[in-house]
Amino acid sequence: MRIVARNVKSSECPPALEPFLRQVFITPMREYEVHSVATVNGISFVSIIDDSGSESRKPIWLFDILDKSIPEDWICNLFPDQGAVVMGPSFVAKDAESYSRLVDRDPEVTTQFWDRVRARRSNVVRTILLTDWDPIGTGCDPEGQDLYDPYIPDLLHLIEQTPSETDLYNYLWEVVTDRLGLIGGREKTSLTAKRILAAV
Repeated sequence: MRIVARNVKSSECPPALEPFLRQVFITPMREYEVHSVATVNGISFVSIIDDSGSESRKPIWLFDILDKSIPEDWICNLFPDQGAVVMGPSFVAKDAESYSRLVDRDPEVTTQFWDRVRARRSNVVRTILLTDWDPIGTGCDPEGQDLYDPYIPDLLHLIEQTPSETDLYNYLWEVVTDRLGLIGGREKTSLTAKRILAAV
């Protein structure tokens, strides 16, 4: 599921949401991946990685939905005693305590959250490198599907530092020209950096 931040005015905010909008750290028109959804006491929240690079839960009122598809590993659970509905991976949605542990940043749940994020990002980056970048030209060859895997850990580390498009471009350009010793394509490298930044 992917969402895009709306360009909203604080004066338009429903009163019930005001306590949740003090430190938002999102950029209007920027896309975010949703990692879980919870409705608590009539307010719906999405879990995203905000512009500070932290997992946080924001009111859905701040966003428009771009992609409604639900990840295969999500479950949905109802917690009538807490007036809550939670959708997300099992380690978040299996019981009320699991969601509370995410909210409270319990180290065990936080580790599971980031392990899942890194695995999903790794798959997305791998696909983009093979389909959009592919400076060697082996993306269609089944034997070359892991060709760019050695560069994914550095890219994931860079992504966690909330890089600019230029940061990603510079890393990819250095891989092509210095490590692989090829003549790089600036336009293709720029498009790849844009796609990675938009996808994660």
